[in-house]
Amino acid sequence: MGANLIGYLVKGPRTLDVSKQDKAVNRVLRVLEVCKKYNDWAENPDNIGEEYDFSELDGLVDLADAEEVFDLADIVIGFPATKESAEKIVNDLIYNWPPRARDVVCKIDPDDENQVIVFCGDMSWGDEPEGIGYQMLKDGFMFGVWSLFGVR
Repeated sequence: MGANLIGYLVKGPRTLDVSKQDKAVNRVLRVLEVCKKYNDWAENPDNIGEEYDFSELDGLVDLADAEEVFDLADIVIGFPATKESAEKIVNDLIYNWPPRARDVVCKIDPDDENQVIVFCGDMSWGDEPEGIGYQMLKDGFMFGVWSLFGVR
């Protein structure tokens, strides 16, 4: 057994189109609201044995992995479901694109100089990488905003 390389490999524009910022803020705000409802529901002991209906997140985020929903719900505990919180999250993603951190490799796409190819990650024995770049990409995907900006 050995360590694995865990990360994200994405392609996106060299700079993000800020005209899509309002749409991204609205999406993040909606995700924050749904996750706050989930967290409120999860804290109620009367709900033991019941499952929460995450259908409100359909179309906002990729629900392919249920564990990501719970990760997202844990992440948003620190953020109030307000427009100001959503704006801060989106502004941080826009300002820091492409990520510049020790766990990032970023190259201009040789086939399209207006695009960048970005890898963020690290070697791991099973835990999720803690690097800034990795967490930034993860958050953008969990909030469902990267697709709005053409990051895939």
